[in-house]
Amino acid sequence: MRYSFGTCVLDSDRHELRLNGVEVPLEPQAFELLVYLIRHRDRMVSREELLDEVWGTRFVTRSTLSTRVKQVRRAVGDDGRRQEVIRTLHGRGFRFVAPVAEHTTESRSAGADGDLAPTLAGRDAELAELHGVMAAVEDGAPRLLVITGEPGVGKTTLVEEASRRWRRNGWRVLRGACIRYTGTAEPYLPLLEAVADGARAADGSDVVETLVGCAPTWLVQFPWLLDDVVEEELRRRLLGSSRERMLREGVELLATLARARPLVLVVDDVQWSDPSTLDVVALLARRRSADGLAVVATCRADAVTSDGSAGRVLEELSSQGALRTIPLDVLDLSATERLVATHLATEPEPEVVAIVHERAGGSPLHVKSLLDDWLERSILDEGRLAVPPRSLATELPTSLRRLIEQRLESLDPQDRQVLDVAAVAGSTFSAALVAAASGADVEECETRLARLARHRFLVAPAGVDRWPDGTTAATFRFEHAVYREAIYAEVPPTRRAKAHHAIGVRLEQAYAAEPGTRSVELLDHYLNAGDIVRAVPCAELAARRALERGAAPEALEFARTGLELARALPPGVAQRDRELAMTELVAPLSCAVLGWSAPEAKATYERAHELAVNVPEAADRLPSILWGLATLSEHRADYHRAAELVREVLEREELDDDRTSMGARELLACSLFHQGDFARSATVAAEGAALYDPARHRDILARYGENPGVGCFAWGALATWYLGDDVRAVELMEIGLELARRDDHAFSLANAQEQAAVLHQLRGDIDAVASHASAAASLADEQGVEPRVAVARILALWAAAEAGDVADSLELGEALVRYRSSGSLMDLPYFLGLAADVERRAGDAARAEEHLRSALTQIGARPYCHAAELHRRLAVTLVDRGASADAVETELARARTIAKRQSAPIVLARVDATRQELLASC
Repeated sequence: MRYSFGTCVLDSDRHELRLNGVEVPLEPQAFELLVYLIRHRDRMVSREELLDEVWGTRFVTRSTLSTRVKQVRRAVGDDGRRQEVIRTLHGRGFRFVAPVAEHTTESRSAGADGDLAPTLAGRDAELAELHGVMAAVEDGAPRLLVITGEPGVGKTTLVEEASRRWRRNGWRVLRGACIRYTGTAEPYLPLLEAVADGARAADGSDVVETLVGCAPTWLVQFPWLLDDVVEEELRRRLLGSSRERMLREGVELLATLARARPLVLVVDDVQWSDPSTLDVVALLARRRSADGLAVVATCRADAVTSDGSAGRVLEELSSQGALRTIPLDVLDLSATERLVATHLATEPEPEVVAIVHERAGGSPLHVKSLLDDWLERSILDEGRLAVPPRSLATELPTSLRRLIEQRLESLDPQDRQVLDVAAVAGSTFSAALVAAASGADVEECETRLARLARHRFLVAPAGVDRWPDGTTAATFRFEHAVYREAIYAEVPPTRRAKAHHAIGVRLEQAYAAEPGTRSVELLDHYLNAGDIVRAVPCAELAARRALERGAAPEALEFARTGLELARALPPGVAQRDRELAMTELVAPLSCAVLGWSAPEAKATYERAHELAVNVPEAADRLPSILWGLATLSEHRADYHRAAELVREVLEREELDDDRTSMGARELLACSLFHQGDFARSATVAAEGAALYDPARHRDILARYGENPGVGCFAWGALATWYLGDDVRAVELMEIGLELARRDDHAFSLANAQEQAAVLHQLRGDIDAVASHASAAASLADEQGVEPRVAVARILALWAAAEAGDVADSLELGEALVRYRSSGSLMDLPYFLGLAADVERRAGDAARAEEHLRSALTQIGARPYCHAAELHRRLAVTLVDRGASADAVETELARARTIAKRQSAPIVLARVDATRQELLASC
């Protein structure tokens, strides 16, 4: 049904609203709200009815409803004062009051595809292959199809025609485009665009339901789908989620949608893709299940064989037989004739076809551009030439770029300036940005661009853009990337830089209320403008935005860019402050991406420390830097250095935040525990735990990614067990677990479950180890945190071996490799000790001894919490290996000495019991 009211037309089938003939984008709930009010315009609709009928089972607040009503009013040109379309009946509800005319859409729908679908000259075979893509996937063919060819050869046109056919079959088509940036692209941008369009579609309710059900990391990227309170709660729960989880949930989201209805994901211009999008595409391509999901990507021919990231991924997938390539060549004479006839809607003269084919070289885009130029200049009339063919042939340019330049030269200077600025603004651009950079009025720019679009001059309408600052302006797009590239190349460098700067400033002003929303675009403009002062904060925002999506590699690249720019700023306080801010960001990212052992991680943290110490203005930031450096040292097994740094944090006068104090104490308790100083570890852990108040510190997760209050209870429990109080140790661990469950934060709970498994392993409670390890593995896998999954698996394998199940040595080795990949050495000796137990139970005493000696080599001469247990295990293993009594006694003596020095009575008793058992067996 179509509804007309005022200057608006609402098409419920197409999920489309137009105001004054221009499409107005509306979020799904706002669109459904408007449709519901129109359909029930004969009466007042209560707030409760709207919440029940539009949102259904999803919980939202009344403020969300009010926000959506405001959005609808803005979209239809109404407001809360006039209320000419939607009237508020205070305290009761709303009523649609504008006169409405209804029109059925059956007649239009019946012929829509035929009217819109162009004839694809010379592409019948390729179109047939695309049309049968789903059947091929069901038969086991690769689900990824890559359409390659030179710019202008018709890749996009082919996909558009195939999409029309897919939709006629009832398939869902989700489409997103990669954007070319000077540096790193925004992570997941084309996929987020595709999913958002799917959610906004008239039949997109199941997209939203699937997002809620299986892809929370993706759901949170669409705040317009969430109530503010729900969004905040969801973000808190997702803290600590990894890139692996985002990738996995993206794949599961699309696969789940495809199981309900065949789905084609289209990714345009994959040569400009960000790494995360490429990874999702690769994961989808490698899926072997025939689940009604196909991926179609367009890619420039030179990128397929390049050494760029897209080229490398596509080459690898090709070598694995995971993709099919559909190369598009230029058109032959016959295909050119069909294309000319279609474009002119009449049978052309042979001379016209011959000249076009010769000059365009078979490039479909060049053919269309030539014909548009001829039509604009009245050279063609009903498919016949209005000038002598010979004269026309001599003046026509042979390259598309030269044709574009020739057409630009004929433009009015102001129209030319508008197009120049538009090319700087982007592939799709707002007239408001063009106005800001050209010095013209917005309305004048809209008028000029609309006129150029009507004359089919390189650009086309693309709807309306509304900015957070209230600006509303028409948007346009270049009909092909080649057009934009050709125009952009002709803009003089100085004028180009000025335009980039003006566009960046205007865009930054427009989105001041939503910082970070378009940070990658702003960074690109400021980099091209040479304005490093404005570029640095944009790089920081881009890095943080990438982090919100779990895209740590992209975040690190943005942060490195910002750091490099900050170092180039003019010397002074501002420069040092910016460099410090970017160094603080690069340091933890380098740990996350490169591992704790990476030289860059240590060097960057040391530089941050140096800057903070020498910049008086940064005194308040020093505690967090020291804390980060201490964490790095702890993971590198430099416990003494970690403890020194944490003590420096606790001794600083600036430390008046009990959250920071709690985090520092948690890390100090951890460090002291690993050094075997159990008494002080227990004391410090108790101090930190005493500071924790769940009611006041709920937001602490945002700072640390996990809960240091819970961590204090866990380290306190482990230290207390070593000190000999088994009962109290279990009590403390249960308190920590309960706090983690109460906060409903998977990352912290996974850590707590892992620590509980360690405690019960020390106690020898096999069933408890298995239970907690299973819970930790499930939570860690949900978050996509590989090292934690590996730790849980090692603990689970230990419990299984102790229960009599023969362990798989290969699986154990893989788990150890996965743990080592993080670069953390903190608990490696302990896990090697568990691996030794597993190997010994499996009858491989030689392998067990190898693990234990490796663990003791890792420890060296430094004190270590589990050292006594490692020496005791080695003594037992040496007996199995048939070693001398002296060698066995040496290890037991070392174990006893360490246990006494650590004041660990339970371990001391265990060593003595082992000696008695070994003596009795001799």
